[in-house]
Amino acid sequence: MGETIYVIDPARCTECVGHFDEAQCVVVCPVECIDPDPAIPETHDQLLAKLMQLQRDHPELYEQEPPAP
Repeated sequence: MGETIYVIDPARCTECVGHFDEAQCVVVCPVECIDPDPAIPETHDQLLAKLMQLQRDHPELYEQEPPAP
């Protein structure tokens, strides 16, 4: 069996802005191999705008859970 390779889609990656203080892929990567792509620099505001656009385009992915009883 070959090596497992994961690819992050830059069109959908918000570096977890709006959800976490730090990108969760970086936090959980066991070999510390995730680096920002210098060809795609994005500011915090750009990442937040991308998150809002993704929420509009794919509301089913962002439905809130019902409040706890």
